[in-house]
Amino acid sequence: MQLGKISEILQDKFNKNITSKNLLPEEVKLIVVGLSGGVDSVCLLDLLSNYLNTSNREIKVILHHQDHMIREDSYKDLQLARELAISYGFAFESSTDNIPEISKANSQNMEELGRDVRRENWFRICRNNSSFKNLRDCRILTAHHANDQAETLLLNLSRGAGLGGLSGIAYTDELFVRPLLNFTKEEIYNYARENKLSWREDYTNALSDNRRNYLRNIMIPQWEEASDYGLVMRLSNAADKLAIANQFIIDECNKWIDYILIKDASDFVSAEYNLYSVKKFREASVNLRKFLIHEILKYNGLEKDIYEINLQDIETLLLQDRGEKELSLSSDFTLVKNRKFFYLFKDQELYNQPNSKDNNALKVSRDSTCHADFYSNSEIDIDDFEIRTFNSGDFIINEGKKVLLKDFFSQENIRLDLRKNIFLIAKDSRVYVIGRKVIDNFDNPFYCDENTNNRGERTFKKSYYWQYLWYNSNPK
Repeated sequence: MQLGKISEILQDKFNKNITSKNLLPEEVKLIVVGLSGGVDSVCLLDLLSNYLNTSNREIKVILHHQDHMIREDSYKDLQLARELAISYGFAFESSTDNIPEISKANSQNMEELGRDVRRENWFRICRNNSSFKNLRDCRILTAHHANDQAETLLLNLSRGAGLGGLSGIAYTDELFVRPLLNFTKEEIYNYARENKLSWREDYTNALSDNRRNYLRNIMIPQWEEASDYGLVMRLSNAADKLAIANQFIIDECNKWIDYILIKDASDFVSAEYNLYSVKKFREASVNLRKFLIHEILKYNGLEKDIYEINLQDIETLLLQDRGEKELSLSSDFTLVKNRKFFYLFKDQELYNQPNSKDNNALKVSRDSTCHADFYSNSEIDIDDFEIRTFNSGDFIINEGKKVLLKDFFSQENIRLDLRKNIFLIAKDSRVYVIGRKVIDNFDNPFYCDENTNNRGERTFKKSYYWQYLWYNSNPK
């Protein structure tokens, strides 16, 4: 096909993006293209087809169309996508998901849900067609362009995003490839018109009923008209430069993480945690500390809902010369710090619940059972007690004195993260048994210090009594 002047320039730009940015390495043998039927994805399809025809590469292409069932006429998009697949000679798959219905049922944002559904369907196609478990021979191409980049930059800026958020959209991450990121919407329309391509217009994009559409349809056009031509590309280029700066900082943070990570943690806590030296953390420059904290949180699995206030609170805590403290970061994650090291742990799902008498067993969460034999204490009514974890206000009576359980934990040097996972036998706020320890006082009905029980069977000394009431960590 003979290309026009605009098409030739844009095809050359596309080809250079593929090669100079190594968007399709030699190992790639499968490409999945997200084909909505709009002008962006149709141009991506045409540019990719031209590239493959001249590159002499044997790559299987699968076009995928996602019907979100948001518009009544969306079936026409599917018809066009299927026709394009036939025209270009590529394999075709489609998926239909009622996004409005699913969104309402699960109280999810429709835009985010639609994106997640599309991605899962693309990954499914890759898994079904890839020769490798890690899908390294597969890439997913989407039609994000410079206008999308500019809109994302401004949206994230308005939300107070950090440097990572201002970095915008990457040309490639994991399996995703976006070869049109330096194409403006105007260039895409010009390419489509010059090549007489067919596409569908989504009328909802013309509505300015959300922030992105307001930026797209009103703010950016007026801003560009009031300043001078080229605003979109300048914003897009700014996002690229911020991405380079952000990657440099991430690389520096990774060096620091390796430096402050305590390699041999066997003397401190279980190897399941990553321990970091407080002293070495304080050696980092003031300007780097919050970035370093952010990367540590990401490294340990906390990637969402990280706010500036969280970073400030953590930095303040790590600079304090105080004993062991904990800081809740989310419903799942807690940071623990003492004078020597700090670490993050993910809270386990332990739920307090009353116990019921069932074949001489006390039941707890996770469908597991704590078995109990109350040898010489037949007066105990099991239904009066519960097995649970620590609550604020819990106390014990030790040698005739009331002691708050949190103070007892401190005296016993029990780490903060472990306190939430230790099972107790309690009645209201009074605790009688803690883990493997029976509280040492004679008005405790679980106290047992005899050699034989009332049935003539062997009993255990009080320090081992809890072995008969021990949480089975392997759920049935």
